[in-house]
Amino acid sequence: MSLSKKKQLSSGLTFYVKFIMPTIVLGLLLLMTLFGFLSGELLGGFAGLFGTGIFGFFSTYYS
Repeated sequence: MSLSKKKQLSSGLTFYVKFIMPTIVLGLLLLMTLFGFLSGELLGGFAGLFGTGIFGFFSTYYS
């Protein structure tokens, strides 16, 4: 593997880690928050920020 190709690969990986990963993580957090608020509980939305909102949503509607 040539040096320029290796540098290109590592910069692509850096871009992925710096921009794509946070976008996915933030998107999932927002989704869980939305599901938390949809479950009808005021605390559900805040719980969604910690990743439990989606479980609150399902436990509310499928219990």
